[in-house]
Amino acid sequence: MFANYKRVLEGFFKKHPEHRGLYQLGMGHLYLDAAWSYLAEGRKRAALTKLMQSFWHRPLRVDSERPNSRFIRLKMAMRILIGPPETAATS
Repeated sequence: MFANYKRVLEGFFKKHPEHRGLYQLGMGHLYLDAAWSYLAEGRKRAALTKLMQSFWHRPLRVDSERPNSRFIRLKMAMRILIGPPETAATS
């Protein structure tokens, strides 16, 4: 599925070069979405790889319009590396 999404995005930017300024943002979102999917499957190494690719394409924020998305990739990296935070029920 990831390969199909990537092919669609790359095809769009080839057909519409006037939007090339949004290429890095689109690819950042693509890799971030893939990282979420891999993390949900429990594939931490693949999730971390896709997350780093998201940072490579878009080093700054991928979504500046939603206030709850601040540091979303950093939070995700912490979840991958050290696990989810403990809750009061599990401690």
